[in-house]
Amino acid sequence: MLGDTIGKFLRGKPVTESEIQDVERLLNETQLRNAIQSGLVNDDGSLKQYAPILTIYSETLEVNASSVTVQLPDGYRHLWIMGQGRVTSANGGNVWCQFNGDTTNSYSWTLLSGNGTAASSSADTSDPYAALGLFSNTGDPAGSASSFDARIVNFSAPYHKAVLANTYYNDNTSRVVYSIGSKWSNISPIASMEIFATDNTLVKGSTSMAAGTVLSVYAIR
Repeated sequence: MLGDTIGKFLRGKPVTESEIQDVERLLNETQLRNAIQSGLVNDDGSLKQYAPILTIYSETLEVNASSVTVQLPDGYRHLWIMGQGRVTSANGGNVWCQFNGDTTNSYSWTLLSGNGTAASSSADTSDPYAALGLFSNTGDPAGSASSFDARIVNFSAPYHKAVLANTYYNDNTSRVVYSIGSKWSNISPIASMEIFATDNTLVKGSTSMAAGTVLSVYAIR
């Protein structure tokens, strides 16, 4: 009996090689069973492979797109959204997102911008979408495109969600850096997000993201 073998060992009495092997086999089986139950290994004992960064969506738009909707996976903590492109209007180029189909004024944002000479700031405490960044528009010279990089930390947490974003706006003449922070005042996990752009009216549907625009969304453990 394994219990007798362990008892002999604890009392300092000699144990045989076969008894030691029995105890080792029991410990290994117990560790494997616990690992399977915790989800760390597969049923065959092989280690499960979890990608630290998962590509959820990454595409170069082949045609103009009014919006892109992305479904988000379970089991990941953070989101990383990147884009570079233009919009189809001659003004604007603001890039926004909405979470879980929420179109109410439950979003807010604060903007800080600088062009190397002067800085400015603005804010909105009640808005129907969160800010991601800016794209160039058809009023800018051909070949110019603007890029943004946004992060959402802990998107499944039972807290309000914060979007931290930076943009480099390039129209080949003036080059402006924007830092934008947005909040979604909702404690639900983010299950989906819709990405879209607006012109200077800031009305959803007022412009499209132009063909050739690149959008990528990654999830991080």
